[in-house]
Amino acid sequence: MSNSSDFDKIPIRDYSVAHTPIPKKRNKHKILITLFVIVLVILAAIQLLGSKPKTKKLINTNVATSKTQVVTAPPSSASGKSSIYSSAYYNLTVSIPDSWTVTNDNKVSLTVVSPTQNLTDTKNNKVLGRIVLSVTPTGQPPAGLKGKDAMEVLQSEKVVYTQPTSSQLGQSYISLVQYQSTLSSNGIDSVIVTGNSGYTKGQIVPFSKLNSLNPTIVIYFQSCVDSKCAAPTNLTINDSMWSDSNFSTTILNILKSFSLS
Repeated sequence: MSNSSDFDKIPIRDYSVAHTPIPKKRNKHKILITLFVIVLVILAAIQLLGSKPKTKKLINTNVATSKTQVVTAPPSSASGKSSIYSSAYYNLTVSIPDSWTVTNDNKVSLTVVSPTQNLTDTKNNKVLGRIVLSVTPTGQPPAGLKGKDAMEVLQSEKVVYTQPTSSQLGQSYISLVQYQSTLSSNGIDSVIVTGNSGYTKGQIVPFSKLNSLNPTIVIYFQSCVDSKCAAPTNLTINDSMWSDSNFSTTILNILKSFSLS
């Protein structure tokens, strides 16, 4: 049997002190990892949000460019193919739409006609008709004038020639006139190149001026019974047609293309 002195030799362990605080270290690692992940998520979100305005700006730029191209695009009727026609008798060249036809080129006149199309008369009715370009020598104004003065229907406009010759004016007035035989107040009988003479709406266009043009360049209109237009008659169109760019631009482009020697 052991005596009390043997118990004094047994070491006594103090369990009131935690010698291995491992769980606390693990918790600290978990917290650091969680914080690190949260920071990464925040940084990724900031980068994503910051890149969105650039994407939107790029898209808007592309859309604006597309709209500009559409707006500046010319009307289809004004963008058709044309060819240069030379008249040896009248010593001129003019750009004529390929769909138009030269029907005469001699000392009487140079005559070019358009295909049949819908025109609007003074009563606002649609009429099958065609446009006629006529070039005649001095002293041969439109027959519809019958030796009388005409009247400006809207207002003379200036056209600038695209390729004038050295002996040609760089620009000219065109007048939208009505003959005295026309009873309607809103009718255009012809469009005449009047040189340096321009007129306001309702002003008289003297026959003496029209009779002295050299050459006389006129656009007038005809009504047709059918698409062949075998027996055309002169037509007075509604002045509202001139505000239709698909109609007026074709005429203006032809008149601007004249090169006169």
